[in-house]
Amino acid sequence: LHYGHAGEANARTLEKEDMCLLDMGAEYHCYGADITCSYPAGGVFDAVQRTIYCAVLAAQVAVYEHLRPGACWVRAHEIAEEEILKGLLELGVIVLDGA
Repeated sequence: LHYGHAGEANARTLEKEDMCLLDMGAEYHCYGADITCSYPAGGVFDAVQRTIYCAVLAAQVAVYEHLRPGACWVRAHEIAEEEILKGLLELGVIVLDGA
């Protein structure tokens, strides 16, 4: 996930087919925030990139729909997993037993 850090410098040039991933965090007066986004370096998703992006977006939307005061954090995590698994199944990255 994290390419380039103190132990190994980032000297590789992004190629057109690469994905750019921005994983940023900040803290201000004891308030912490984090945002992660990704986009294709060439400006257009290929079919696999689009499927993964859409699976992550579907997970995010499904969790947002679940959240309300008193919502179960564990269930929110399970909802995200379920959406991600759908995308991985669609790509054939994982296969169900007997399928």
